[in-house]
Amino acid sequence: MKHKNVRKIGYAPAIAAVTAAFTYAAPFISAASAVMQGVSFFQQKKATSQAAEASSRQADLQNRLNDVNAQRQRVAQLREGRIRRSQIITDTAGAGLGPTGTSSSVGAIGAVTTQLASNVNAIDTQAGYGRAIGNAGTDYYNAMGEAKGWSDIGKVSGSIFDMSGGFKAIKTLGT
Repeated sequence: MKHKNVRKIGYAPAIAAVTAAFTYAAPFISAASAVMQGVSFFQQKKATSQAAEASSRQADLQNRLNDVNAQRQRVAQLREGRIRRSQIITDTAGAGLGPTGTSSSVGAIGAVTTQLASNVNAIDTQAGYGRAIGNAGTDYYNAMGEAKGWSDIGKVSGSIFDMSGGFKAIKTLGT
């Protein structure tokens, strides 16, 4: 049900008052919006920088953990290699073949040593790849943050271009 005063006066004066208020406030709203876009850009840039630093610290910690695990694996491989060599030497001496043994025991010790070197090399290679993956992740986040920043600069520039009259304003420059 309509209010009884609405029928007498109508909506026109209310609409005119609201339109006048918005027309008067529009430049201030536009200026405040531009300021907020600028503030937003700098805050996003700051947050992106902090995220990149955190990502870098995370990659650093992951690399340290990978280094510790790789060292443990190397130690385990060295221990296993020593145990296998000792078993071959003990078996050779136990068979009455003397401390030098036979050519097959010497070959077996050589094979154990070669396998040990190969395993340690594989551990080092894997650790290197882990470090490279962590660094690539950090580089990715840094690049994405910079891309976001440039995107925001483009949005702010576009808004300023539109607020200042756009192409119509450019056409009037030569006249």
